Amino acid sequence: MLRRWVLGTGLALLTLAVWLWVTGHRVGSVAPLVVWGAILAGGVYFENYRYKAELDRPPGPDWVATGERSTDANGVVAVWYHPATGERAYVREARTKT
Repeated sequence: MLRRWVLGTGLALLTLAVWLWVTGHRVGSVAPLVVWGAILAGGVYFENYRYKAELDRPPGPDWVATGERSTDANGVVAVWYHPATGERAYVREARTKT
């Protein structure tokens, strides 16, 4: 929900900046709208690009469990490591009913 709001606000600022520029406003008066719109919209894009989705199972046989675990509202996430590339993967562990 928040991600959509931030993205929408960023795109609205960029749209407003373009409209103001096209209607004859000076670039200097439009620049803050462009900067903040780009920061907001770009931040959402960067977050989606940078953070990887969680997997349901380990990626492959040459991956090693690090023993690191984190807990969130949806359960436990384990960290797996690929020694040859240094890449990390985050694997959602099966939830147990209590």
